[in-house]
This record gives sequence, structure tokens and C-alpha cells, in this order.
Amino acid sequence: HNAMCRVGGVKAPGCVLPAGGMGFTDVVVDGTVAAWGTHAVVSYHARPQVSGVLPKIGFARGGSITSVHGAGFIEESAACAFGGVRVDAVFVSSGMLLCESPSGGIGIITVETTGAGGGIQSGSELTMTYITDMAVTYITPRSGPLEGGNVVTVHGTHFIGIEPVACKIGSVGPLTARDHGALGLNGTSSLECIAPGREASMVSVEVGIRTAGYTNDEVQYTYESALALHAVVPSGGQSSTSRSISVYGVSIRMGEGSTCVIGSRATQGTVLRAGEMACSNGPGGDEGFTAVGSGGLRVVNGELDVLYEFRKPAEALGLYPRSGYAGGGSLVQVVGKHMGGAGCSLGGTPGAAHVVSSVMMKCEAPASAVEGDVAMQLLDAWQAGSAAELMYEYRVEEVVLGLTPTNSTSSGGSLVEVQATGLTNTRGLSCAVGTIAPVSARWVREQMAECRLPSHSPGVVEVRLGTGGEYSHAGKEMVITAE
Repeated sequence: HNAMCRVGGVKAPGCVLPAGGMGFTDVVVDGTVAAWGTHAVVSYHARPQVSGVLPKIGFARGGSITSVHGAGFIEESAACAFGGVRVDAVFVSSGMLLCESPSGGIGIITVETTGAGGGIQSGSELTMTYITDMAVTYITPRSGPLEGGNVVTVHGTHFIGIEPVACKIGSVGPLTARDHGALGLNGTSSLECIAPGREASMVSVEVGIRTAGYTNDEVQYTYESALALHAVVPSGGQSSTSRSISVYGVSIRMGEGSTCVIGSRATQGTVLRAGEMACSNGPGGDEGFTAVGSGGLRVVNGELDVLYEFRKPAEALGLYPRSGYAGGGSLVQVVGKHMGGAGCSLGGTPGAAHVVSSVMMKCEAPASAVEGDVAMQLLDAWQAGSAAELMYEYRVEEVVLGLTPTNSTSSGGSLVEVQATGLTNTRGLSCAVGTIAPVSARWVREQMAECRLPSHSPGVVEVRLGTGGEYSHAGKEMVITAE
């Protein structure tokens, strides 16, 4: 009980190590009377410090290879502690350890290091997050070209939309994954990855965290050779419009699924009949010509096989006339921009269209069951191609009931009263006298308007009423006599 330790010449009652500088020092045990001659050597180390942990996210199942960075790591019995659970470490240097994360509960845990038999432990309190294991349920498309480069959308559960999430296609990974709508650390979402090139084969698609491992859900992706195509219908469309197109080729067969490749995008095709396959062409293509293929893109005589043109979205700026009969048949001139290949619809019903130039189109208004204002919308091959920008009014057709007087002289200038239904008090109201139109008209009251007759050769002419240069189909006759 009289024994005492001296550590580096410093008394240590009870042999409890006092604070000391880094390095080796003697430990001597002596008594109150004389030294026993017994001594040993002890090594002082600085407390290790953790300055970084990669990755900062791991799966709750464990198995992530975690690199712990810092200073003062000790090779002797090096270990890591994940939330208090000790695991052996691979000593790389005094500034880096590699540890495999153990399984644990979902949430945030501290990551520390230990050494010298666990006697020295860091206290940096750096953390990593355990998340629910990811799972892949399906992919779109399920196949693609040998050249790769197309986007594969991976759907599943518990994806995260932040680094270091990645894809693995076959043996190639990690592949950068883009957030396609992730909902946070534990969301159900999808990711987009670029398929690498590979020979014709079927490979698995997995998602994971870099160095933390990948899923193993046996979802397969098929690399297939490109088929020979002869045509794509339609041959172009607006870049902002999602639409269906058909590709044609003698190599397309019923019962054999294939992939539609449009530029860098690949989608699953639907074989409608031998030689024809329907493809979905999503929006977002750059304006210009883009190669189209089935199972890949073919080059024939140094040129791409089939091309599709992405056009700038058509834009309507004005139309005339702004109204027409509910029975349809009115010719409407639409002016705008980028109108090549566009169509038109009024109130959601397509009308026959003739493109005059890239800035003008003539549209025949379809019949409407109701009167009133409707939206005029430009179409991209019978599909909506632009937002409703302009309004068009369907109105009741004017019906001429009678004329007062019913005769006039060829010199013109006389005023005639026109009794009619469907009249509107508008500045666009006018008469048609035979083939002479427009003739200025004035609204007098309900069901009555006045027109001043122009000069006309003798004979019988028909007087009609209309608005905006469009006239009723039936009128009343007036007798023109020589003066």
C-alpha cells in the first residue's frame, strides 16, 4: 500500500496516468524507502479527431464501406463506433480509416473512432444518416440501343434525390442519377440514368449509394440491335407537344416488343401490326431534325436512317373575322408565328386548315351546337399544340324577312330597310347587294337595319345581311330598273 508510480518522473498515486506530452515515457514503481528497480514504457497519443465521414448516408441494413477522415488515428486495434456499435477498421493512415457500417435503426447516428484497445476514443460527434433500403420496381424503357446514351427512368421506393445516389446497369456503376421527383430522404420516386453502351444482352438495373451497395431486385434491361425503318408518320411536330408517332419497317413483327429511340430518348414501343409500331414522343426536343430508330439508330451510307423534325411551337397572334355562324363554314384567317404544319380547333373541335405561310393560316370553322365565345387553339397534327390564346364567337345566322322598298333604280343611292332576325348592333354590320359587298349598313332597332344601295345594272338582285364580311345564305330579292 506504500507503492507509488512515477511516470516520466512525475508522481502518479495509485498508478493513475497523469496528463503528458505525446511520445514514450518511463513508468517506475517504487516504495517509500527504496526503488524496486521495476519499470516499463508507456506511449502517449493525441486524442483522435474525426473531421469527415463519407458517405453521410447509408442503408439501415448496414454494409456501407465508410471512409472516416481526420487526424491522430492509431493503427493498434483501430476501430469505428457507429452509434456506439464498435466495428473493426482498416487502417489506411493516421488520417483515414475504412469501416463497414453495421445494421441499425433509421435515423441519425454518431461516427467515432477508437484505438489502443478501445482506450482512446474520438469525441467529434460527426454523424451519418441511416435510411430505409431502396427497392427498384420497374424501369422505362425496358430495352434500348447497343450504343447506349439514352435515358432510363428507374422507378421504385425510398429513393433519395441527393448525392451520392447512383445507378448501376449491368456491371457498370456508379452511374450519375438525376432526381426525377424524389420526395426527400425517404420518398417514393424515380431516378433518371444514362445507359452505357454494351453488346446485345440482358442486364440488371440497380440503384444505390456510392460505396454503400446497390439494390438486388432482378429488374432487367435489354440491349437490342437497331431495326431497319423506312418512314415515320407524322414526319414532324412541335417541340413543346407530347404526341404519338408511328414508325414503319419490314423488320417490325407482331409479338416482338421493341424500343423507340428518338434522339437520346428511348421509350417502349407498341407494335400495332406487322411493319408498324406506335411510339410516344415526349416534349422537350430541341428544334431541328432528330434521328428516329427502333432498338437503336441505324446509319445507312453514312447518314442516319429516318429523321423527325421538332418545330418551334406555333403561336397565334390574331384572327379575322372574330365571329361566325354556329352552323360552321366560316373562313377564319389566323396570323401568328411558326405556323408551318399547324392546324386549328374552335371550342375543342378541329377545323379544316390550310397553311398559307409560316405566319398565316386559313381555318374553316366547324359547326357548333351553342352560340357564344369559344377558345381558338392551334393544333399539332390534330393534337393540342398551343394554349388557348384567342377567342372566337359563334353567333346565330341572320335571316332576311323582307325589304322596303322592293325595287330601286340602277343609279343607286336609295335607302332600303331590311327586316331580319339575328341582328346585332355592331360596327361590322353590312349588306351584300348581289355580288357587291360590303355595303355599309346601320342597325335601326331589333330586327331592322338600313342599307344605302349602290349603283347596279338593271335586273333582279338578292339582298343579304351579315357581320364581319360573312353574309346569310338566303336573302330577299330586289328589282333594279333602268333610270
